[in-house]
Amino acid sequence: MLRIATVELEAVTPFMPGRFMGEPDDKVSAAEHDKLNWRQRMWDDGKGNLVINPDSFKLALSEASKLTPRKGPGGGNSTWTKNFDAGVMITKLVVPTKKDGKTIKVNDVECKELMLPSDGKQGGSTRVLKHIPHIPDWKATIDFEVRDDQITEDIFKAYLKESGEMIGIGTHRPRHRGWHGTFKVNKIIWTKKGE
Repeated sequence: MLRIATVELEAVTPFMPGRFMGEPDDKVSAAEHDKLNWRQRMWDDGKGNLVINPDSFKLALSEASKLTPRKGPGGGNSTWTKNFDAGVMITKLVVPTKKDGKTIKVNDVECKELMLPSDGKQGGSTRVLKHIPHIPDWKATIDFEVRDDQITEDIFKAYLKESGEMIGIGTHRPRHRGWHGTFKVNKIIWTKKGE
């Protein structure tokens, strides 16, 4: 039976989206392209509102199930990873608001200038200035479709909490040696599809 976990999440640390923004053409340098087009690192809903890619939360949940393994439903050495990979989906856009309830407009977001490896790899030998969108506070309500009956409410809550604390979303998140993109779980309401 399909269950919906309606989850209220809230930022603990700033969110920094990292969508690929394309390569510069021959008319501008990579640095100029980054400076002019950094807002393309964000997703929007077509109305100018910020969108957090739903896959960010799904992947964080799956990563948490790998990071802190618990005995899975199959017995032996099985874990929950395959259950979360295949048995949980988010099918709607995640349009966050500020903690005060106001929408976050892409054009109102500010950026942070960071010196980052030019090749995008940890510890790169050359660094370049990058402009990264910086969203200091957000909250969102997300419907997770839990399709795997073996995922209990307690297991889902534990891994979701750990995904916010130890994995995070966006660039510079804990999973990638950063500290941005962490969140907390304020509430989970469970319903069955059709209720």
